[in-house]
Amino acid sequence: MWQAGYYCPTLAQHIICPEGYYCREGSVAPTECEPLVVCPEGSQSETKGFAGLLFNFCLALTGYIAFQVYKHFRNKKRKQRAEKW
Repeated sequence: MWQAGYYCPTLAQHIICPEGYYCREGSVAPTECEPLVVCPEGSQSETKGFAGLLFNFCLALTGYIAFQVYKHFRNKKRKQRAEKW
């Protein structure tokens, strides 16, 4: 069994995992990293980079803002209905 960070397409070859890929222990081929993930040469697993964290933060912030806008208009509509009575 060969170590993580390397892949072995044959028993005679032992190749370091290229940048943009990761290689778990026993890999016969490198696995491509997902978008917004950092995988330097010799990676054993995917590592969230700053871009991935920033994307997740922006997504959560957008959801929060959309919910607040929804609540505002829902309450405004309820208030208008109450004034009609």
